[in-house]
Amino acid sequence: MNPFLFAFLIAAFVLFGASNWAQHFVASKLARWLYQNRREVWRGLGRPGTFFFKGEPDNGYLARTSALQLLAQGTWVGGYRKKLAGTEAEAYLRRRRVAGWISILSMVLFAAGMVFGIAQAGHRESMMETAQEWARFKDLPPTASNIEIRTKGSSFTREFTIRFRDSPAHIKSWIATSPGPASVVPVVDHEGWATYTYPAGSGAEFAEVKISPSGDAVHIRTYWS
Repeated sequence: MNPFLFAFLIAAFVLFGASNWAQHFVASKLARWLYQNRREVWRGLGRPGTFFFKGEPDNGYLARTSALQLLAQGTWVGGYRKKLAGTEAEAYLRRRRVAGWISILSMVLFAAGMVFGIAQAGHRESMMETAQEWARFKDLPPTASNIEIRTKGSSFTREFTIRFRDSPAHIKSWIATSPGPASVVPVVDHEGWATYTYPAGSGAEFAEVKISPSGDAVHIRTYWS
C-alpha cells in the first residue's frame, strides 16, 4: 500500500477514535453538571450517566445511558431545553455536536481512502500485467520489496518503469526464469550495471531489464508507441 495512503487511513482512524472518546467524555461532563445543578432534569431523563460518571448507584445503566444519548443529541423532554438555556449544558451539547461532526467526517474520509486504495490497487495490478506482457518477465519474487511501478505517456504512447529490491540469489533465479531477459546475454557498463535488452512482447517496441552492481536491485523499462 502507498505509504501516504496508509498514513492517511491511520490518521482518519485515530481521529474517529478520538472524536468518539471526546463525545463520551463531554457527555459525562454534561451528566455530572445535571446531577450537580439540575437534579430534576437529571432524574426526569432517567438519571443519565456514562462510564466516566455513574451518578447515583442503581441497576438501570442502559436506561441511564440511553437517556443521556437522547439528551446529548438534543432530543429534549418537555420544556427542559428552555430551562437549561444559557447554562453550561448548552456548551457541553455544542462540544459534543462538534465532536460528532468530526466523527462523521473521519468516517467519510476513511471510507474514501479505502475506496481510493482499492481502486489504486486494481490499477496497479493492471499496469503490472501489461508491463509483464511487454517486458516478458516472470511474476516478481514474493520476497521482493520497495516495489515501484510508474507509467507515463498518452493514448498513443505508453511507458512503464518498475523497480524492486531482493536478494541477489532471488533476482538471479527470477532472471533465469523470465523469458525476456533469459534469452540474451547482459551487457555490463563501466559502473557495473548489467543490462538485458531484448525483443518486447505483445507488440511493444522496447524492453529492458537492468540489474545493479550489487545484484540486489532491478530496474525494468518497457514502452509502446
